[in-house]
Parts: sequence; C-alpha cells; structure tokens
Amino acid sequence: MANTPRSPRTSAKKQRQHQALQESPGTSVETETEMETSPAEASGPTPKMVAARRRRLLIGLIVFLLLVLVGVAVGIIVSSMSSGSSSQRENQDGLGNDNSNSGEPPSSATPEGSTPSSPTDGSGSLTTAPETPITDGSGVPSETTGFVPNSAPTTSPEASLTFSTAPSGEASATPSLAAVAIPPGITTFRVIGDVPYTPRQARELVVQMNAIPLDTEFIVHVGDIRNGGDKLVCYLSEYESVDEILSLSPVPLFLIMGDNEWNDCPNVDEGLTMWNNLFTAYESKYWTHNFNITRLAGWESTTFAFLNKGTLFIGLNLVGGRVVNRSAWDRRLADQASWTIGLIREHMVPTVIFGHAFPTENHDPLFLPNDGIYSRRATELVADCLYERGQTP
Repeated sequence: MANTPRSPRTSAKKQRQHQALQESPGTSVETETEMETSPAEASGPTPKMVAARRRRLLIGLIVFLLLVLVGVAVGIIVSSMSSGSSSQRENQDGLGNDNSNSGEPPSSATPEGSTPSSPTDGSGSLTTAPETPITDGSGVPSETTGFVPNSAPTTSPEASLTFSTAPSGEASATPSLAAVAIPPGITTFRVIGDVPYTPRQARELVVQMNAIPLDTEFIVHVGDIRNGGDKLVCYLSEYESVDEILSLSPVPLFLIMGDNEWNDCPNVDEGLTMWNNLFTAYESKYWTHNFNITRLAGWESTTFAFLNKGTLFIGLNLVGGRVVNRSAWDRRLADQASWTIGLIREHMVPTVIFGHAFPTENHDPLFLPNDGIYSRRATELVADCLYERGQTP
C-alpha cells in the first residue's frame, strides 16, 4: 500500500519540534500520535469547561461560608466564658472588682470614717470582725453597709448525710390497720336510701353492708326499702328480706319510713303494721349503743332524736306519695314540727334532720315559714340545720 504524503502543516510542526530539541537537549518531544488541537478548543472554552469552573467557584464559596460560621460560633463561646468568669468575680467581692490576687478588700469597700481591716493578722490566720456595729461616731448604727465580715469563715467541712452500707431490712415501725382517728366533736355517719328496688340491688346492698368502714358511728336509711312505683301489693317477705340485709351492718342502723312501704301500699294499715313489727326502734334490734334516744309520742316507730358530740340528730316521718287522709296527714306533720322546734330550742346546737321526701306543698305544715322547722323562731337559735332526704322531686 503506497504511503500517503504528509500535509505541509504536519511537516512544519515536526521541523519546529526538531529545532526545539536541538536548542533544549533532554526535553521530550510530542510524538506524531499526539492529537492536534481541535478548531473548537482553539476558538474558546467549551460549556463543560464553564460548568467545571462554576462548580469550583461554588465549592469555594461554601467552604468560605462554613469558615465564617465556625469563627462566629467560636467567638460566641469565648464571649460566654468570659462573661461567666466576670460574673463569678463580681459575686466574690460584691462590687465587680477582681480581688482574688490582691490579698485585701478594695479601698472603695470601706465606708468613710471607718478603719479598714485586713482579713489576716499577719500570721496568716483569719481575724474576726468587731462585734459592735459600725457607727458614724454618734453611737447610732450607720445606714451605710459595712463590708467587714461579722465572723470568721469556718475551715472545717460541713457535716453531710451518711448512708448505711448494711441496712437491717426491718421496718422502723409496724403499719397500723386501725381506722384514722376522728377529732373530738366530729360525728362520722353514713346515709343510704331508696334501696333495694330489685334483686340485683339487694345483692349490692349486702356487699355494702359488709364493707362499712370501721370509723362509722351509725347509719341512717332514709326510706323506700321496696319498689312501690307500680303500686304492687306489699308482701311481708319483702320487709323480712330487707331486715335480714340491714342486720349485717357492723354499726347501729336507724331506719326512716318511706311511702313505698306505707301509704303507697294498696292496704295502708297493713303496710304500717308490717313496718311496726319489724322496724320499731330498729337501731337497738341488733346492736348496742350509748345513744340516748327520744321519740315523738304516737309516732314512736317512725321518729327518733339524740344528741351526739354537740350535734342534734332528728329522724322524722316525712313521706311522699299519695295523701290518704288530709287531716291526719297535716296533723302528723304539725306535731312533728312542734316536737322538732322544741328539741332545737332545748339544745341550741347544730342540727341534722333526716326524712324521706323532697319537700312539696304537701309538707307545708312542716316547712312553712311561720310555723315549720325552718321558721325564724327555730333557725334563730341554731347555727346550722341540715335536712337529709332520699326521694327526688
């Protein structure tokens, strides 16, 4: 294959290289295989070159900003440390002067007219300040604060808490299971009512009776021991069942009559008879106590009153439901009002009154402003009067 003649441009380049080799021995010459500069490179930078320069500039800018941020952070830390050290020195002498190396208090700390004192007596031991207060020469203590210590600081460390390395493992005291002591003059009693209406409530009442706290002095049931809403016949077995449940109480239990077991029974007299046979003076049927009980004559089975720790407790026959005989109804309420007011006048102490019904116009003889238990002639003699009831309006 015939040799291709070389271009004049290539020959001229080889001549220049040969001339350069002669002028500078030892210098390597590019071979013929070296790529020649393209026309595009000779004319200016390419887009890739521009992008590479921009990347280098951006990286340099980021590095510069990071260095600036680091410098600022270091400056802030150093400034904080310097401020903390300065505050510590201010706390040492109270004036902001650093006296840690001076060995003596600042001259500005000595009030005018007083003699500065040195913290040492020359032998290296601390001296105590004079016991007499600094005065202005008249014998009256000066209002200017003195900076002389009033006593020598101790050099012995304060006693610290010590912990046993061999605990005994035994309790320091035996825990008590007794009820919390009740302050004298405080009566602790509990009130229940309108229960049981259903077999489920009867079972729950058994649980409650067995869980009465031991600090309870007595319980009052404020009436409705059976469900009388549907005017069912009143059965003796219902009264006997409730009697059996309430007898589980560990403390005396007073029982207030409700309308469900009396005037809401189809036979009112029969309901009253069953009540009287089972629940008259009920608080003494299963329990012994020291309460001095008094009762309203003619209504002994449904009323009670006693004084305990400076408080008067009164139980009344105050039922809701139907009014069978209006005159007998009003007379019963009026008699109880007179009896209650008489008790309040006799004792003149805080009074708690128990009844079953929510007061309505049917109970006016007992609650009327002029003659009832809340009349002026009754309430002006007692500081407090509380009415505890069961029935809702």
